[in-house]
Formats: sequence, structure tokens, C-alpha cells
Amino acid sequence: MRGFATVILICLLGQVAFLDASIEQQVKHERVFDREKDFYALRAYPGREIPAQARLKAIKQLGQGLKLKAITSQSGRIWKPIGPEAVPNGQPFDLSRSPRIPVSGRATSVLVWPLDRSRIYLGTAQGGVWRSDDGGSSWRPITDNLPSLAVGTLALGPNNEIYLGTGEAHFSGSTYYGAGIFKSTDEGNTWQQAGQLPVRARVSTIAVNPSDARQVFAALASSGTGEAGVYKSTDGGNSWRRTLEGTATELTIDPSNPSTMLAAIGAIFGNSANGVYRSVDGGESWQLLRQLPSGFSVGRIELGRAKSAPNVLFASFSNTNPFTLAALYKSTDGGLSWTKLPNVPDYCSPQCWYNNVIAVHPARPDVVFLGGVGAYRSTDGGNSFVDVSSPTGSGLGLHADNHAFTFDPVDTNVVYSANDGGIFRSTDLGQNWTSLNNGLSTFQFQSIALHPTNEQYAIGGTQDNGTLLYTGSAIWKNIDLGDGGATAIDYLSPAILYHFYFYLLLARSDDGGERFSLKIDGLPILPNGLPSERTLFYAPLTMHPTEPNILYTGSTRLFRTTSRGDLWSAVSTDLTNGSGAISAIAVARSDPKVLFVGSSDGRLSKSTDEGLTWQTLRGLPNRAITGIAIDPTRPDSVYAVVSGFGTGHVYASTDGGNTWNDISDNLPDIPANAIVLDPAMPSRVYIGTDIGVFFSSTGRGQWVYLGEGMPKVAVLGLATNAHTGVIVAATHGRGMFQLALQVEDRAAPQVVLEQPRGGEVFFSGDKIELRWRSSDDTGVAFQEIQLIEDNESSTIVSGLSGSQSSFIWTVPQKETKARIRVIAHDAAGNVGSDESGLFTISSSRGRIDRISFNSAADKLTVDGDGFKVNDSVIEVDKVRLQKTKYPKKFRQPDGSISRLVGSDARLGQLLKPGQQVVISIVSISSGQRIAQATFTP
Repeated sequence: MRGFATVILICLLGQVAFLDASIEQQVKHERVFDREKDFYALRAYPGREIPAQARLKAIKQLGQGLKLKAITSQSGRIWKPIGPEAVPNGQPFDLSRSPRIPVSGRATSVLVWPLDRSRIYLGTAQGGVWRSDDGGSSWRPITDNLPSLAVGTLALGPNNEIYLGTGEAHFSGSTYYGAGIFKSTDEGNTWQQAGQLPVRARVSTIAVNPSDARQVFAALASSGTGEAGVYKSTDGGNSWRRTLEGTATELTIDPSNPSTMLAAIGAIFGNSANGVYRSVDGGESWQLLRQLPSGFSVGRIELGRAKSAPNVLFASFSNTNPFTLAALYKSTDGGLSWTKLPNVPDYCSPQCWYNNVIAVHPARPDVVFLGGVGAYRSTDGGNSFVDVSSPTGSGLGLHADNHAFTFDPVDTNVVYSANDGGIFRSTDLGQNWTSLNNGLSTFQFQSIALHPTNEQYAIGGTQDNGTLLYTGSAIWKNIDLGDGGATAIDYLSPAILYHFYFYLLLARSDDGGERFSLKIDGLPILPNGLPSERTLFYAPLTMHPTEPNILYTGSTRLFRTTSRGDLWSAVSTDLTNGSGAISAIAVARSDPKVLFVGSSDGRLSKSTDEGLTWQTLRGLPNRAITGIAIDPTRPDSVYAVVSGFGTGHVYASTDGGNTWNDISDNLPDIPANAIVLDPAMPSRVYIGTDIGVFFSSTGRGQWVYLGEGMPKVAVLGLATNAHTGVIVAATHGRGMFQLALQVEDRAAPQVVLEQPRGGEVFFSGDKIELRWRSSDDTGVAFQEIQLIEDNESSTIVSGLSGSQSSFIWTVPQKETKARIRVIAHDAAGNVGSDESGLFTISSSRGRIDRISFNSAADKLTVDGDGFKVNDSVIEVDKVRLQKTKYPKKFRQPDGSISRLVGSDARLGQLLKPGQQVVISIVSISSGQRIAQATFTP
């Protein structure tokens, strides 16, 4: 972001005199904080906090009340991701000292697998956890099915169990959703909820006792009132209890003495509880270290510990306003005494509330990394620091805003940075950096604009990664730097592009994005670059539907240009309720004099004379208005969507806004961020929400969730294209997705189940491979597997991809006869299925208690339990005996038997004295081994 401010300054020279160097830092602070504040405030309004469990409740409603169904896309008939998988010409921390770098979206945590250094886990802001198995050359998401994609931290336990703390912990309003802690014991392939923690929590740190995997500690940086603090589990995360209250920003355990630990309580605006606390009884009780700054005088606090010298500790303290670095302290005796370090750069100013990290080299305690807006390194224990944000050789620099540093567990000269531009690696302790962002699709888009005729051309604005250009490849191009807000493409002259940086700083390109110039004359902007009126950080931008030289934007007033931005003028007075800003603008295509304007504090206004006069419309709930859509043929047919919780979210009017009907119907209670109509069939309505896209074919409710191919991620922008027949969704954390608007299809998928076939016996706890083949004329969208018992079905798994053809099923604990059914859905809602014959599930598994061999009679006797008469047979080293007898004396009324006697002329060869063999009891009907033991004659 530092480099971006310089670029804006250069762009402004000769146009308007502001953003001089003396106020550059102030502007940067203002914009970052306002960006996060707006994102949260839109969802909380009219309250100050988002209700507890709000998003989780919406996801639960989704599962209960809506039938999953998708419509056609041009390949696979599901949402098609179109990237960016990377942007090769992204912005480094300092453009004057580093070439352009490949970037992705904001990353928050890095974990290197200790058993295989080529495996890396990356936590992202709202894109979930990604995994690389080739040292960062390629990536794949592994947590798309979890209820939160906002990652706060990743941690590894002593038995290589992975903990995932959700809710980004950098006080970023744009990733407020958390769902607690999840745990994986199979290297991230599957995840289970680890107990119940406050659902609004943002987990900043998870620490596991290296000597006792049952002891797990979690630092909750922020959550609902009274819920933050340090939590302790003594059963591996199954249950938790709070042992220290306050906004916990860091936690560190002494690996040489795990009962000793430090915790940082660091509410960013200051708090009486703020300070560093020490525990010597395993986190049961805590004492404030009074020799360090504490209370309202300090904000966010971060800690770092030297693994090879655990008594060496560092603690950084942020000021509360402005958010600059207050001090960095060092201890060499485990926290008993501290020294303030004198030569520390203000590495996190002016946003120490947002990005602040300390990392100490695991083998060299004198090597310390500090991460904030830039990155610094000390090699003398903190006595001096050098800037390592930019390369010293031929390598690349870092992106701005560091959130985590992680060292390679074997080669400790290798260090990783997670920052607002993704993930970077240095093999020389920060001298030079390499981007590992290839294949990551984690950009946080704010907007989308489509080319009028070319399906493979679009632009979109992103958080802190500029405005990006799509030309048909998953590799997109950065066409302007900094934050990217609303975008537009001239539909008559597509080489003319528009985008906002932030607030009202609008730029235009006349050559397809090669060069941009500011177009702000007449807009309410102060000499320091900030707006003089209340304005959303990402202000709206709407192009006139028939005259593209006319555009609209807004602060508290609506502004219009008729000269492609060369000159702006106000066409209204204040159109808010006194606390918000204009958040949605729509112009009627069939009567462009008709304008609708919505505000973030719930006011809806209408003009029928191009803004000469205005009327306030009633009938919408008191929520932030985030989108307005007008029927292109009927100016009185209008739709509006609102953010927040606790009301409907989609409203329709057929009388020009005089009256409104709530058409939310079966829609979950979740903020709606965008609305578009199918240009060919305006009754077909699409809305983008904080959990994805919904569709109504009637425009009167009956919503369908279009979730196949896209995770449950916030969709902030939607755009349709009548010429190409596609709709594109801009997500806040997973890039862009494309879907065809409408395709007729009545053919059902074909399914052939190959295993099981019927007649088998499966035992509870067995892992059985289910196999099938499915096909469709235009592609299977998703699949599910059911267990059928007495004509009653239960779901084994749902949401399988259309290409999957096998699944490992764990047989449930029960006694029953059942069938397996595989169901395939295509994207138009057609369904095909196949099911097996009847098989048996048994909870009784065989057991071998004693084996004896009569060599003279060539008889082998096996005693045990759970054997079946006329079904269980004996094998010796997988060789089935010629005859198995079932003595009547050992038979039970239920058909089981406790003794089997096998005879075979080959027994003398199979059972040689002193040589161990494996004796197995096999079910004839199922082919399964029901018992096994070793035997030495």
C-alpha cells in the first residue's frame, strides 16, 4: 500500500494538488480502517454488532429449506471458475526497489508439514485453507465444505494433528465470519469441529502442549461482548473453558517447560485488561506483567519466542491513535524482566491494529523478523533491524501488509511470508523473495464489469491488489494499482474503462487499461484526497443504459457526469438518513429519467426527472440498501436487496416503488450484496449474498441456491451479458465465477452402480469402497449416495463432484438388510440413479480365541466367536481349506458357531513346525475376512 500512495501522488500531479508526502501516511491509515469499518457496518446496521451465529444459522437454513439445484454453464453446467489463479504483474511493497510480482489474495497463516517439506498449508482471508504438495508450485482448496472460509490461524499438534482457527484475527471487518476451531487427524483431508467456542470468535493463535496433545490453548482476538480471551482444552479440543478474559492477540508456550506460557491481551483501542500475562500452572491462572505497558495506553500486542532458547521473548505494543508502534521489548529470562529496545523501526505504522507479527528464528535466537506494512529483520537479537521488504539481489520483493512468518522445519534459512498479496518464500532469510501464488484463486473482488460482446473480457476491482483484467485465461493482468473499487466498461467503446481506487477517486482509461488518469473534477474531495462528505470506501458507479458517456456516483449526494468523468456535478441534496452514504444507484433503461438511489442507512429515493426533484420511498426495512435492479422494459418494475440480518432481503415493486413486497420467501437470513436480472427474461432474478448466489425463475420468490462449483463465499458483485448469455459472480475471497444464464435440458444422467452388487455381508466399522459410473449429455453437476432400509433412505454423503466415481464408506453400527443408491444430478435439475441388490450389515465381527493343529489327522481347529454356520470358512495364508466342518455341539440358535474344524491334505505343507502363518476366517457370502490371527505350529 505504501507504493500505491506514491502512484496516486504521481497521477495527481498537474491535475489537482493533494496527497503530498507529509499526509501520505494519514491517508493510508484512513482508507484501511474505513474499508474494514464499511464492510462490517453494512451488515450490522442498524445495530453495532452482527448477531451471534448469524451466518451459521443461514447455512443451516440453506440445508433445511432449499433444494440444491444449478443451471447450465458452458462447460460442466456448474459455476466455472475463471480465476485469477495468479496475477503476475502485481504490486510489490516498493515499486522503486522491486519489479512487479505475482500476487494472489490476502493470506493469514502458513504451516509447513514436518514429514514432507514440499507440503504447505496456507490459510487465507476468506478463501479457506489451501494445500500444496509440490513446494508451492500448485495449490488446491481443502476446506470448502466448512461453514467458514475466514482463516485466523493454523497450528500443528505433537501427533501431527492440524488445528484450524476460523475468523480472521487481524480485526478486519471484511472477514468477520468465524465458526470456531476445526481439527484434522488425516493431514487435512477431513475436518471435525473441535468443541464449541463463541461463534463470533476470531482465533488469533492455537498452541498445543508439545508434551501432552490433550492440552490445547486458543487465543480469541475478538468476538461478541465478553467472549474473547484465552481458552483451554484438556481433551484435545473436544471441550473448552476460558481461563483469561480480554482480546487475546497472541499466546506462546515454553517448549522446555509447557506449564509456563505468555498471553497478550491487546484490544486495538485500548482496554483496562490490555497487557502481557504469564502463567506458570499450565494456563489455569494468569498474572499481569506490570513492568510492561498495559491498560488503555496500548492497543494490539504481539509476542515472539525463540524455540531454541525459550527464555528469549519479544513483545511489541501498538499505540491506540494513531496506530503506530509504541515499543518493542525483549526478555532473556522467560518474561521475568524486560528491556525496551531502542532502535526499532515503526514497522507497522500507521495500521498496527491490522498487520503486526513477530517471528524468531527456530535455531538462531538473535534472528528476528518483524512484519507490518513492510518487513524487517534483525541478526543481532533486536539491537538493529534492516528492511527486507525489497530484494537485495535479483529476487523479488514482498507485497505490503504481512500477517505471518513461518520457518521451514528443516532448512531454517527458508522463511515464508503470508500477506495481503498471498504467500512468498525466501531461501536466504529475507534477502530475496519468490512468489508461490501460482494456482491460488483467493482474490477479494469488490466489483465486476463485462465486455459488451466478448465473453472472455472483464475487469474487476480487488481489495489491496488493484484493478484486474480478464482476457480468457486464468492468469489475469493488473491494469492499475492499490485498492480497486467499482468498475465499468463503455459498451459502445469497450477500450474505455473506469474504476474507483477508493472513496471518490475515479480513474479512466481510453486505451484498454494501458494508462489511467484521474477524473475527479467536481466531486467533493478535500486537498488531502479524502472526501468532504460521507462516502463509502467503495462508492457505487453506474453507467447510463443508453448513453455511456453519462455516469453516476454518490457520497451523501448523487453526482453525474455527461463527459465520461471529465466534469461532475451534483444532481441531488443529501439522500441519506443522516448517518450513511449512497450505496446503490439504478437508471431505468426504458425511461432513463427514472433514477433510484439507496443509502447505507436505509433510505430509498426516486427521481422521474433525472434528479431535478426527489421523493423518499417507504416500504423497505431499515437496513443498508446494497442493490437495485429495474426491469429493462418496465420502469415501474423494480427490485431492491438489503444487507443486515433479521428481515427479508429481497423486495419487489410493480408500481415504481410506491409499495413493496417481500419476496425473500425461502431465502436464508443472510446479507444480500448484489442483484441482477436476466436481460432476456427479466423475471429471472439473481442475487449475490454472503454465502453465494440464489436464483428465482419467477421473480416472486421460490429461491434456488446456485451452489454447485462455488464454495459458500461472499458474492459482492454480479453482472450479466445478453450477448454472450453468461452471468459472472465476483467473490470476496475466491476470485470470479461464470455461469450460463439459461439452457434447456430434459435428459437425465445415467448411473451404473458397480459395487456393491447385493448379497454381501458387511460388518460395522468396515471401510467399503463404493464404485459406480455416471454420465450425462452435458455433464453431471453433483452426486449423492443413500442407504436404503425398508424403503426408508438416509444420506451417506451429498455434494460429490460430477466426476467422482468411488467413495470409501464406513459401515454403520447396526443389524439390518439394506441397499446402496447413487444419485446423479445434472445442472438443470434432472436426476438419474441406480441401486444395488440387498446386502447384510452386521455389528457382530468374528473373534479367534484359540487355534490347534492335529498333524496326524490333518485337522485344524479354530475356537472363537461370531462365526456363521455354512458361511464361515478357514484360510491359511490366504489358502482356503478344502473342507470346513461346523460341530453341532458348538452351534447357537442364531446360526452362529464358536468352533470351526478344517481339513485339507495340504495342511502338512502349509503348517510347518516353527513357521508362523496367518489364520483367517472368511465369509463365503461377502468375501470379507471376519477374523484373523497368527499361529505357529
